[in-house]
Amino acid sequence: MSDETHAYWLDAAHALLGDASAEILAGDSEVATLLLTLTDRRQFVMKAVRAASEKRANLVFQWEALMLLSAEPDFPGPQPVSRHSLSDETQVFVFGYVPGRHPAFESDEDFRVFGATLARFHKISKGKRLSGAANWDLHRVARHYENPLLLQLLSNQERTIVAAALDRFGPQFQAQIDEGVWTGLVHSDSHRHNVVIDGARGSLIDFGECGFGALFWDLGVAAADSAVDAPERGEVCRQNLVAGYCTVTPEAEPIVDKTLPVFEAMRSLEVITWPVSDWTPERLARDQEEARGNIEVSVCHLEALLDLP
Repeated sequence: MSDETHAYWLDAAHALLGDASAEILAGDSEVATLLLTLTDRRQFVMKAVRAASEKRANLVFQWEALMLLSAEPDFPGPQPVSRHSLSDETQVFVFGYVPGRHPAFESDEDFRVFGATLARFHKISKGKRLSGAANWDLHRVARHYENPLLLQLLSNQERTIVAAALDRFGPQFQAQIDEGVWTGLVHSDSHRHNVVIDGARGSLIDFGECGFGALFWDLGVAAADSAVDAPERGEVCRQNLVAGYCTVTPEAEPIVDKTLPVFEAMRSLEVITWPVSDWTPERLARDQEEARGNIEVSVCHLEALLDLP
């Protein structure tokens, strides 16, 4: 981030809250996330966006999702506080700050809290829909495998594994959505960096990928990403995620045991499409290394899931 851009976002924060201290957590020339600390030490997260940016629609969507969900008791996520148009150029969304730390792979208890947090969220989001929300269905994942830019990055062996995974797990994934029993709004980006733990309680953050789908998709995302990021702990993390989840929703245990590999596989198939899902030929050279890394680790995980009975 350039000095000019850095100063621009800090000026926006001070225009909103005056004497509050502001720390930029992430950002670029179009959008930024800042941590605001008021003089009374209360903290908030401010997301600021230039009005002309395409990213504005995503922030509006996050706001609307949180407005719908946070009205429920025990919502495990940030509260929407206020939204402002500071100028024709800058719009600001303020959310409650969620304190805590991300789950540690080596901690069984952290991953039980992680799983319980997802279940608490699903108790609220089950059966809910939100206008404008994307559908996290089979088509959303499978359509990218028609992209020649992606296909040319896959070896023949990798194409065979991907095709076998789509054939085996894809229909089961869609069937869970079509059945409509365990469906509703899903977070859909529920890896451990979007979960914070404070004591024995957890909260979700970053609802930008929220959409309608099978609830256990979130559990599959958490399990698959853990298996890929920490393979030596993957199975233990998976067991603790399920244990925590079923502590809150014990009625889900039979279907979770039966279907979780399906959702893990679909997550790995989705990860393979990053960042190809919005590629142009011009991006191929720049992002090919990242894409190949995603492909290699995800295909390895798919192989393990295909070997399950």
